[in-house]
Parts: sequence; C-alpha cells; structure tokens
Amino acid sequence: MYFGCEINSSWAIRRLASIDNFLFIYALDNFTKREKLLAKTKARITPADAKYVLLHAKDLGIKTTIAYIAGIDPLADMQEGFCEIREALTRFPIINIYQAQTAGQAKIFDAEATNLEYFVKSRIMIEKISKVEQHVFAFELRQTYRISVGIVLCEIGSRFADGYVFGCIDTYCKCFSGFCFAKFLINRREQ
Repeated sequence: MYFGCEINSSWAIRRLASIDNFLFIYALDNFTKREKLLAKTKARITPADAKYVLLHAKDLGIKTTIAYIAGIDPLADMQEGFCEIREALTRFPIINIYQAQTAGQAKIFDAEATNLEYFVKSRIMIEKISKVEQHVFAFELRQTYRISVGIVLCEIGSRFADGYVFGCIDTYCKCFSGFCFAKFLINRREQ
C-alpha cells in the first residue's frame, strides 16, 4: 500500500504494478482550496493530475482510491470533483473530516460544513457517485461511518464562540451505527 501524492511518474507506477495486491491511495485532500491550504509541492498537483496518475495505475492493475478531507470544499464542488475522478477509482474513497486545532484553522471550514447535514449529505453523495462495489467493503463502510460521524458530532457539538473545536465522541459510536445516529440527530434537530 502507498498513501501519498509523491509518486507520479509512469516509471514508478509500473514498478508498483509488479507488487501483488497493491493499493495506491492518492492523498488528494480537497478539490478547491489547494493553493491556499497545501504545501507548494502538493498544491501544484491538480485533481486532473491525480486522475491521470490513478488511471495509469488502474490500467496496470493496481487498486486505486483517494484520501479526501470533507469540510473544506462546498458540497457542489465536492460533487463535481468526485464525478470527475470516479472513473479512476477501484475502491471507495477514504474520507476524513477536517479538524480545526486553532481558531485560525476553524476559518478553513466551508460555511456549509458547520452543520451535521453537510457531512451526511457528502457521504450519501460520494456513495452515489462512487461506482465501486460497496458490498465488498461493507465492514469498511460501517467503520468509516462510525468514525466520521463521531468526529463530525464532536466537531459540531463541541464548538465554542471563538471557533475552537475539540473532543471525542467514541461513546456514541459504540451505541449506534454512524449513519443511523446521524439521521437520528438530524431528525431530532428538525422536531
């Protein structure tokens, strides 16, 4: 397995193809704020560049996916980005939740990402866009839901006036599957 964005040459990808059962996880992070948030070397890699590399790897028989951080891009841009890159993926994307450690970092959140609905909608949208066989990854999906929703609940539930977020919500994740719990919370908020 490789997790990163430094391997981009055809020569290196061909070498990786010689490894049995290899998984290439391209650390894309986000689609729209790359130059503002990422290191210069990483920001220079466009989503189109990542797609090209992943398609090449896929054509050589390498399993491919991306690592993405939800909470930075607006939903419309996230949808456009995933629609554009989906043909290069053979595995469901690894979706992480942006976590601010300081008030300055809290400003990076997209305005839509201040509500739990953003994360639930993004997860549902990515599932619909991804054309991989999800039943194969049922355990992986359930675990990702539990972790992601736990972090989202922590992020949204522990927000202070100055924008700091922190905490852990492991207890909730042990009691409910993430998606059901998220739907439960959304329904409770609407009542």
